[in-house]
Amino acid sequence: MTKPSPASNADVGAPVGFDQPFAFRNAAGRICAAGPGRALARGTRESLADRLAPFFAGPPDGAVIGGALPFDTTRPDCLWQAARGDGIWPGDAVAATGPARPAPPPPPAPR
Repeated sequence: MTKPSPASNADVGAPVGFDQPFAFRNAAGRICAAGPGRALARGTRESLADRLAPFFAGPPDGAVIGGALPFDTTRPDCLWQAARGDGIWPGDAVAATGPARPAPPPPPAPR
């Protein structure tokens, strides 16, 4: 197996026609959304707050960001506003309303 060169994915964005649903769930509930709607200007970690501020200052409808943050904080991220996000996973009749199931306890420490 060969390791890909860093340049091979230096400027990768959401694929054209990408419309896969994604979801996040925690004790507060579940957020479901799909596809990239509007790309966020790319930048490094230092500029993230400034780039996100106008996005979150708008109406809360569909205020879901998807994408990727690189491990190397000097590299640009790839973030976008979700095209749609109504909290209902495709095929669900109703969005989940109960709390997320708690994580199992960690295994005991080795002796």
